[in-house]
Amino acid sequence: MKKLLYVAASPRGNRSNSRKLAEYFLDRIRERYPDIEIETIDLSDYGLPELDEAYVDAREKLQAAEPLTPAEVRLWGLIQAEIIQFESADLYLFSTPTWNFSIPYKLKQYIDVITQPGSAYTVKADGSTEGNLDDKPVVLLFASGEASQVPDKMAVNNLISYWKRWTGFVGLESTEIGISVTDMAADQNAALQSAREKITHLVDTLDF
Repeated sequence: MKKLLYVAASPRGNRSNSRKLAEYFLDRIRERYPDIEIETIDLSDYGLPELDEAYVDAREKLQAAEPLTPAEVRLWGLIQAEIIQFESADLYLFSTPTWNFSIPYKLKQYIDVITQPGSAYTVKADGSTEGNLDDKPVVLLFASGEASQVPDKMAVNNLISYWKRWTGFVGLESTEIGISVTDMAADQNAALQSAREKITHLVDTLDF
């Protein structure tokens, strides 16, 4: 059975435009793959491990093959649980708003938790890195306040640039589909329909 992991970053619940796109995607994926297992992480009320000084100390000890304290073992166990859950999926779906030219801080924290050497990527002897996630497909559905006709979409471009760097680094094959809240204010139906058509085409051509 195939497994999809859905990570929702917006704290706005059913009012979120990115979540609305994600729900449409999930409806379409269930139609195409009726037996697919869908697991959801809602970052608005999800307890992630804190990446504080204790985390840095534990990570440095692991890299140096030094023993961890009991507290560090517990902390790293929480991190490993997130990594195992993430890497067990065959397909990934992320929905997010655009905040200050990028992703919300909780989504960044989630990415930082699961992006660990030896798991998401390998550091080679020459210092270069290689992603370990086997070119699995990941879909990013995002909402932005920038109008689609703006020539230099700084926020969207910055968000997608970061996203593509991360997904490429860990070895994921990414597709991004966005919706403009400004466009929705002018013609909500047209903006939603355009995004849904792109999602439908994507689901129809997905192979995983």
